[in-house]
Amino acid sequence: MRILTTLFALSALACFFLSVAPVDAATVALDYPNSLIQGVVGENGQFRYRISNTNFDHSIANGSVIPPSTWVASANLGTHTSLNNAAWDFTLTYVAGVGYTFTLQHLGGGSPSITNSALNWTSVVGGIPPTRPFNAIEFYAQVQNSSTSYTAATIDVTNLNFTGAGLSIDAVYNTLRNLHDDKTIAPGPGGNDLDLEWIKADVDLSLYSWVFTGRVVATFAGYTSGNIDERIKFNIKTVKVEPSVPIDEMTWGQIKSLMR
Repeated sequence: MRILTTLFALSALACFFLSVAPVDAATVALDYPNSLIQGVVGENGQFRYRISNTNFDHSIANGSVIPPSTWVASANLGTHTSLNNAAWDFTLTYVAGVGYTFTLQHLGGGSPSITNSALNWTSVVGGIPPTRPFNAIEFYAQVQNSSTSYTAATIDVTNLNFTGAGLSIDAVYNTLRNLHDDKTIAPGPGGNDLDLEWIKADVDLSLYSWVFTGRVVATFAGYTSGNIDERIKFNIKTVKVEPSVPIDEMTWGQIKSLMR
């Protein structure tokens, strides 16, 4: 009798997963809730725009951090003074089986020495290919409010859009919101001093070609002294997260009751 009960429970569980599976097997959720992300289990690439005094401002890395050991490509767009209030249109393009192109096109403001920057990751770098599996894109805008190098600073990321061949947008999570952070905003839950957002897919996004675009502008005032590298930045990561299909506590309770 217990065997029949267990088989019935497993059958019910299978029916549940079939019921929640998307009609289109390749669905992308925009502004997916951070509370439903249970953890990052793998990382693919990292793409960044920041304001630096004399070092790189535009970069691609093949790891979770951006030290020299993980650099794929970088560009110095100008000094911190020349990048202040500079507006850029960014485009992150991924071609399935090939890799990434990350571009910044200057729109106005500031006086950068480079106004059109394009970085590529289309081959193995440091033993790591650009086509590793991932199912989510994590991105955030950040002004570190603990910095004493400036009295005020802001960063805004707007006009966000994501499209991909063969990818459908989720019916509920279907709009990307603007990002904003400034020096006056205290760290939120968990001490995160940033404004973070997710794009989450129910498939391996490395198998699809897609484009992520938007606009970023960062400003600061009252500069005193010191290096402001990493203090004001916009960061994008392609990562693998779990679970693919989140199940709420009530649903788990119903499943467990069937298996008793």
